[in-house]
Amino acid sequence: MVRAHSLLYAIYVCLLVSVVLSALLYTAGLYDRLNLYYLTHEKLYTQNRSLLNFAVANIGNDLDASDAGIDNGYFETRPYGMFKIVTATNYIGNDTIASVHLVGQYKNDATCLYLANYTNPLTYSGNVILKGNKKLPSELIRQSNTYNSVSNLTSTGTISISDREMPSVSGSLDNFFKAPDVRYIDIGALEKLNDSLYFNSFLSETKYINIEGYDLENVIFKGNFVLRTSDSLNIKKTAILKDVIVEGPALNFEKGFEGNLQIYASSAVTLQDDVVLTYPSVVALSNPTLNKSHLKAGKNVHILGDVLLYGSPDRALDENYMEIGEGSEITGTVYCKGRMLLNGKVNGCVYTGKFIFKMGASTYENHLNNVEIDQSKLPGYFLAAPMFDDKIAKYGIVKKML
Repeated sequence: MVRAHSLLYAIYVCLLVSVVLSALLYTAGLYDRLNLYYLTHEKLYTQNRSLLNFAVANIGNDLDASDAGIDNGYFETRPYGMFKIVTATNYIGNDTIASVHLVGQYKNDATCLYLANYTNPLTYSGNVILKGNKKLPSELIRQSNTYNSVSNLTSTGTISISDREMPSVSGSLDNFFKAPDVRYIDIGALEKLNDSLYFNSFLSETKYINIEGYDLENVIFKGNFVLRTSDSLNIKKTAILKDVIVEGPALNFEKGFEGNLQIYASSAVTLQDDVVLTYPSVVALSNPTLNKSHLKAGKNVHILGDVLLYGSPDRALDENYMEIGEGSEITGTVYCKGRMLLNGKVNGCVYTGKFIFKMGASTYENHLNNVEIDQSKLPGYFLAAPMFDDKIAKYGIVKKML
């Protein structure tokens, strides 16, 4: 005869075994679902990367994702200032992945200096370093006894005769200065994520912000913004700007400002002492008029990006002025269709209509004093803004935006 408590034990054991088996089956099911989830997302990431690489390699070509053999995705390329934004999207069922990257152009020549062939040949004094190919008014770089002291020239690369006209920048650059048909939002109407943070994803449409008043301070803008002013604007060092575009007639950046942005102006840009613009930044001034314009960088300014002053007619060359102060360092391309006073260092290339050097009340034309221009110091990772029309240019990813 079976005792009652034995049956009870048997029932308990059966329940325990069923619970354990159910847990094992549930765990196995969860594992299969989790494994499927990871495999699906791994496949999505792999396809997204392939689609992104295809999109970047075919900028300027009328192609779509099907040309890459990818049926479950699409990509979009759009301008963002002087760079391009590539958005790649892939999907499997209800799972979707999107990535956004800033794209720039590889520099495909070894030029360190282009001096237009307007008037005087190039002269130097002090310690001057020119590493890279050069196009100059004369194949001879003459020493000048401006300071009546020992001078030393370190020059590598070839020298050839330049043209009277400077290489023209891409016509697409001016499209940015044509006001788009969009609605501008006053800064007061923007929603803040935190106390002073404004953020806009690059998956969203660009927000065009109207900046009223003379000062921009104590704010944080990150992401897909164009900040525009119709008058002069003073950007204080308390303003934090990352990945944004700032545009206006005259822009002044306070001493000690640090940021990562694209700057566009039509009459004046001033970077006061100790300003730091991180990679990838752009400082551009377009002046197609006969009026005066200037782009000035003070002492110890550091810029990882391209600096341009362009757009003026040839007869207005002397009306446009660029100055790079002592101790300043620019990594990228410096383009000046006008007069340039260079007291700093350029890791990359310089294009200019003419150099000037000031000593006391005297001004010397096409003269360099204690200047370094070294194309070999341009980092391998550096991708420039598409400054010139180049049908065979290669593009690469500057940074991930999302």
